[in-house]
Amino acid sequence: MKAKYFGMGVIAALLVAVGWGVAQPLAPTPAAAVQGGEKVKAGRYQVVGAGLVTAVMIDTETGKTWALASANMDFRGGPGMFGGEPPEFAWAPVNKFEDMDSYRRWARQQVENRMKMERERFKDRDKDRPAFKDEKDGFKDKDKDKKDR
Repeated sequence: MKAKYFGMGVIAALLVAVGWGVAQPLAPTPAAAVQGGEKVKAGRYQVVGAGLVTAVMIDTETGKTWALASANMDFRGGPGMFGGEPPEFAWAPVNKFEDMDSYRRWARQQVENRMKMERERFKDRDKDRPAFKDEKDGFKDKDKDKKDR
């Protein structure tokens, strides 16, 4: 009986040792290489975490930057809200501004572009809707409502 438990303990210890060995990296990490005296060249691209759901990628040779953006991220939630399709991510270029005026011009242009897109999106929304009996050119006749009261 004791031999049975001893054998199970040895097998468990071997499994733990094999799992630990598999989890170790094969190549030395850059920090370990520096400590060992090897020269390590940093990669061209560096990725830095920026908040909970995004990151910034920096090209160290040109200075260009990109932000990790999700196609289905909006202001009401986050990526992958409540099931559905898993989000797709892409690197979007980041605009750099030297002064506040250039940022304000850019922000104003973004708002105008967004409003134009929304107007185009909803321009035919009520086209096939049947008109109400009190409507005149798409608007309810306000004077008639006042007389009826």
